[in-house]
Amino acid sequence: MDRLRRHLRALAAVNRQLFAQLEGTGGRSAAPADEGDLLAEGSAYRPTLTNRRSAAAGEMVDRLTTAGGASAFLVTDSERRHWAVEGQSRRRVKARMIYEALAGVLEERSLPDAELDRLPESVAVEVMEGPSGPAFVVVGGRAYPLRGLPLPYPISQEQAARFSRGSEIRVRAAAPATGVLRRAAGRLRRVRRRG
Repeated sequence: MDRLRRHLRALAAVNRQLFAQLEGTGGRSAAPADEGDLLAEGSAYRPTLTNRRSAAAGEMVDRLTTAGGASAFLVTDSERRHWAVEGQSRRRVKARMIYEALAGVLEERSLPDAELDRLPESVAVEVMEGPSGPAFVVVGGRAYPLRGLPLPYPISQEQAARFSRGSEIRVRAAAPATGVLRRAAGRLRRVRRRG
C-alpha cells in the first residue's frame, strides 16, 4: 500500500510540474534528493522558468544591478521619444503609459538633443514581474511597483495558433489631458516632499 501511495504522489508531482511548464506559470520543478527520490522529505525545489523572455530578463537584471542606483529623471526628445536618464546613461521608455506613470514619481527635465545623444544608451525600461507581488519597472536602481497594469495570461504555442492574426493595436495613455494632470500632481507631490 505504501508503494502505491508513493507512486501516486510521484505521478501527481510530475503532473503538477508539466502543467506549470505548459502554462508558463513559473511552477516548481522537483530536484531529486540524495537517494534520487522525488518524494523524500529532503527534496529541493527550484523555480522553472518557461517564459520566452526569461533569458533576456536575466541579462537585463544583471546590467541594471551593476549600473547601481544613480539619480534619475525623465526627458522627451524633439522626436517625441521618451527617455529615463540615470547618471551618465539613458534608457528608452518605449511604452507611453509607463512614461506617464513614471512622471508621477520622477522629475521631468528638458535636455538638448545633442546632450542626450552623447549619453550611452543602456537597456530599455521594461515591465518585470517576480513570482509574487505586482509588476514593476526599475529606474535609478529602484523598483517601482505598477498597479492597474493589465498583464498577459501565458498560453502555449498550440493555443495561440488557434486564432488568426489581426492588425497590430498600439496601447497609448488614456488621453493627453490625463497625462498633463498626472505630471502636475507628481510635481505637487515632489514639492511637498522637499518643503
